[in-house]
Amino acid sequence: MHPIRCLSKCIQHYISACALSLNAKG
Repeated sequence: MHPIRCLSKCIQHYISACALSLNAKG
């Protein structure tokens, strides 16, 4: 797997997790 692809996947996961926590806080 290319590191850039892995990095983008990691970033996407981080952003979605951040959005979920923000939604949970309201």
